[in-house]
Amino acid sequence: MSNLWTTLIAFLVALGIAHIIMLFFKNKPRFWVAVDYVWLSVAALGLIWATADARILLASNYISYDRGMFNSGMECARHYAKYSQDYYVNYNFSLWPNTPEMNKKKAQYRSAADWFTKAGTILKEDAEKSDSWNDFLENHGEIGADEDRSIALEKDLVLGAIRDTLRARESLRNRLQEMRLTTGEQVLKVFSPFILIIALAIRITKVTASLKRWT
Repeated sequence: MSNLWTTLIAFLVALGIAHIIMLFFKNKPRFWVAVDYVWLSVAALGLIWATADARILLASNYISYDRGMFNSGMECARHYAKYSQDYYVNYNFSLWPNTPEMNKKKAQYRSAADWFTKAGTILKEDAEKSDSWNDFLENHGEIGADEDRSIALEKDLVLGAIRDTLRARESLRNRLQEMRLTTGEQVLKVFSPFILIIALAIRITKVTASLKRWT
């Protein structure tokens, strides 16, 4: 309520000053033609801030969505990696026959255990602050063509969640960048209410002058 009264008082003061100035130029029609350029120029400054404000509002609306996608992707990646790590690290090979085919499968399982253990260690880091997630994707993001199908599917789940997380992080960073004000926008943010008040006061004064046939 106090902001409303402050705005109203500021507007009435600006309107009063504009009307007082009007008295000194009541017999100068060219002045009133120039007034249109003045109030439109002043209003344009307020419009610039309104555009920046709309950009910030739009970005802020998307931030919660991007943040949710980021957190969801991060949790999914960690959950998938932890589940697969526990499975392959603790797998019991005692009942497997000692054949070339089974020995090859054992080697794949042990390799998978190392892969998911490494993933689990990396994914404990905060993806928002660390680039280790990106590094893991670059160094371990390929799934071999001869990979065991079940292992390949589980790796694909982890890698997919990592990619989703990194995409959400990039989008979140872009949104935060969009919310930053330039120096000019910061100045307009402070003065835009007064700028619009002045523009409106000048325009109303012009209307008064037109009614009095001074223009």
